[in-house]
Amino acid sequence: MTRIFLLSIATFLLSLSTLFAQDAKQDPELQAKWHVHMDKAELLYQEENYEEALYSFVEAIRVIPTDTTAYIYGANCAFVLNDFGLVQDFANDFQGYFKYLSPDIAMLLTQIDELEYLGKVQEMVETDVDQALVLLDSAAEKYPARAIEFSKFKLNIFFQEQRIEEAVALLENLVETYPEEVDFKYNLALILHQSDDLEGAVSLYEQCLDVDPNYFNALYNLGIINYNTAVGLLNEMNQLTDEAFQAEGNALRKQSLDHFLKAKPYFEKTAELNTEDNDAIESLNSTVLQLANLRQLGTAFGEDEIVATNRSSVDDLKEAENSIEEVANDGEGIDALKNSEESIAAITAEEEVVEAVEETPKAQGQSKLLVSNLRFEYPEGAQELEKGGKGFIKFRVDNFGTGVAEEPTVKLFSVIETPGLVFDKNVVIENLEAMQGVEVSLEVSYTDSQVATRGFKAIKTDVNSFKLMIADKSLSQSDILSFDLNLSDKPSAAEEDFAMDLDIDVMEAPKYYLLMISVDEYTEWTPLDNAVKDAQDVRDMLTRHYTFEDENVFELYNEEVTASNIRKVILELKEKIQPTDNLLIYYSGHGYYDKAFEEGFWVPVNGSADLSATDTYISNETILKYVKMLDTQHTFLIADACFSGSLFAHGHRGASYADEAELFKSRWGLTSGFLQYVSDGEAGTNSPFAKALMTYLRVNRKDKMLVTQLIQYVKETVYNNTDGQMPMGDRLRNVGDEGGEFVFRKRPEPQI
Repeated sequence: MTRIFLLSIATFLLSLSTLFAQDAKQDPELQAKWHVHMDKAELLYQEENYEEALYSFVEAIRVIPTDTTAYIYGANCAFVLNDFGLVQDFANDFQGYFKYLSPDIAMLLTQIDELEYLGKVQEMVETDVDQALVLLDSAAEKYPARAIEFSKFKLNIFFQEQRIEEAVALLENLVETYPEEVDFKYNLALILHQSDDLEGAVSLYEQCLDVDPNYFNALYNLGIINYNTAVGLLNEMNQLTDEAFQAEGNALRKQSLDHFLKAKPYFEKTAELNTEDNDAIESLNSTVLQLANLRQLGTAFGEDEIVATNRSSVDDLKEAENSIEEVANDGEGIDALKNSEESIAAITAEEEVVEAVEETPKAQGQSKLLVSNLRFEYPEGAQELEKGGKGFIKFRVDNFGTGVAEEPTVKLFSVIETPGLVFDKNVVIENLEAMQGVEVSLEVSYTDSQVATRGFKAIKTDVNSFKLMIADKSLSQSDILSFDLNLSDKPSAAEEDFAMDLDIDVMEAPKYYLLMISVDEYTEWTPLDNAVKDAQDVRDMLTRHYTFEDENVFELYNEEVTASNIRKVILELKEKIQPTDNLLIYYSGHGYYDKAFEEGFWVPVNGSADLSATDTYISNETILKYVKMLDTQHTFLIADACFSGSLFAHGHRGASYADEAELFKSRWGLTSGFLQYVSDGEAGTNSPFAKALMTYLRVNRKDKMLVTQLIQYVKETVYNNTDGQMPMGDRLRNVGDEGGEFVFRKRPEPQI
């Protein structure tokens, strides 16, 4: 978000502040303290570290309440952090001190007035949305230089209220008005994409790349549009009858091939930009694999450039193998395409067959090959092929011609390549004299090795269709016949060990998991009164009124809260939780901030009272590692502890106005304060933070509540009802957030 108060007025502000620092000049000790806080705050502000800068500006105001500079820059920090209630507090205090002292202050008050508009809008959204929108229009007209910020706020309101048509109309206007603002183009493209207006979405994604050629999400989504189109064509080809396949299959194959070729460079670019993005890497590997298969499938239609095409297939298969080798852990990628080695060998053999045909004269008479009784035999008693199992393709080949069928070669094609499925695509059988036949059996195995399928995006299909034909050296060939293979989707034992790496094709209703960690009775630290009660009250609120089931609640209290026990429960969650599930982690207890190392900690029950013994605490870095290793759709971390603010990201990515916040992974945090001490509340009650949290959870009437709505209420309520306690809520840093939001789902109210 663009800063409101430009650094060009910094000199004016600093000189102005001296007019109101008379008390400091009379007290050298106060003046020294003020300079310590201000010097640190200004450095942090220049580094755009707004959370810590805000803390230092507030400390400077406490030392000298008449300090102009700290108010102005503090308000700007609060604005960047979307804490509009705090912005308004700064504005009110500022005007109370200074509005009668100088006409030059009018310039600053105008900018403060802009912030007040947003503060008023934030409050009004809860009671009168339409009036809030009118107020935003008025603000944009009054302050045209800030119109873009007011427009973004308006978009957020439209999406929160599900007023999508109005959001689209506003975005269309903004795209035209601000052609260099790539986020507007992207979010409009995203809406069109979700509405299946692919042509419009592609145009806007490409416009994003015109502005920023490395815009990751636009690159990836352009790849996905082409990838999904190609897969749709594959599934259409998969459903064709034998007769229709011979008539229409090659046209569909070429169209699918074309879209995979278009998708490939987009995935290559995204994999290059972010080598740790599994979706980009899996999409690229799967694209390369399907390209190889489609080129091989071309031989079923008598493509003229068989040799050249097959060589491309070999290159593509080797390219996918190399790609997997680069990204898999411990060198596992070396074997990732082992199931395709037979394909490579067969393609090479086929080239030799084609070359031999060119040199060998035709035998006397003409062969005529016919395939009959084609079927697949599963393991005894089975109706499908499971991972780790094998079956057999069986059929009869007869030569009803007048000449010998020399080196008849069975050609087996899968319409959609399935990682882990191993079979010979080209098998030479014995020569067949005229009117001679033979029974043929070909083994098919479905490997249970995780390495064989890791790193690939599964393609969901109702039918696994295979095509079979036979041709000899005279180029006499049978008709193309097909059979369907039923593959089990049950994971093997090897895959269950790597469940977090598997691609989920069908979105099931997500489960909501809850991890409660709380300590009152410390062995060395001062006991707390309400930490455990707060956690249990929050747990009860969530399980009674929201979709958190009792069997998905994990709890550690008092003597159970040790570093080893927390690690154990995290590992237990890692085994149980699925990538589509959501997790809320709640901690209440002591916290500590080591200023020398700028590191925050949770204090377990047995944490040492010696503040230098931080190895007995749990660092915020460790906590963030735990969050990162849990493969969830959404994770929300709540910490009611002192000095928890160092968990958050510094700086913000462009805002996303997607219709469905749940579609994109998110990692959010909410803490009861920044780098400060926080209140535990009176014994037997709740802390101010827990009270505000439960109040909003209780009064909420929306079936789906966004985490940002909860955060905003808690921040404003706690700050307004405590002595300067400032909760912080934002995305967690470097743990896999993709721009979505945790959504609380209410249970249906009981019917009376």
